Amino acid sequence: MVLMTLCRPRLLQLTLAIIKPDAVAHPLILEALHEKILENNFIIIRSKELQWQKQDSERFYAEHSGKLSSLEVALEKKHLLNK
Repeated sequence: MVLMTLCRPRLLQLTLAIIKPDAVAHPLILEALHEKILENNFIIIRSKELQWQKQDSERFYAEHSGKLSSLEVALEKKHLLNK
């Protein structure tokens, strides 16, 4: 799903939303997510249902391979501060 929000009168910003299969499997959860997206002033300009395999995810996240996530960095900092 590609989302678009108006930041300034002529400036558009595109956002990619990937919804996990367990949310898509439940129509009420999917509807609530859709409503929440619209409530936050996003406009859905395209929606596509995909079935990803493990290799698709690996390709998508390849640029982050070997890097710590922000959560891991925060946990490391907290651990270091508690010593």
